[in-house]
Amino acid sequence: MSSNTQDKYVSPYAPAADQVAAVQRHVPISVDLRTAAAALLEEFVAVAARHGITANDLAMSTSLPDVCVDAVLAANFRTKQV
Repeated sequence: MSSNTQDKYVSPYAPAADQVAAVQRHVPISVDLRTAAAALLEEFVAVAARHGITANDLAMSTSLPDVCVDAVLAANFRTKQV
């Protein structure tokens, strides 16, 4: 599990919004960015499912919410730098 995720276990079957909400960062994450991260996580899981991959198969499932939060924060930062 990523060190950025809270200690409480969040099931990979939990709604994407709950998984994203469990991600802790040292900067505030707006509701809009959390929503974007949850949507991205839902897309990752949907693509995996189309390939026959379940949450049990996703060895990195506990870090996917972290990846989604990092991605939307990076994109948000990049767009504000322009």
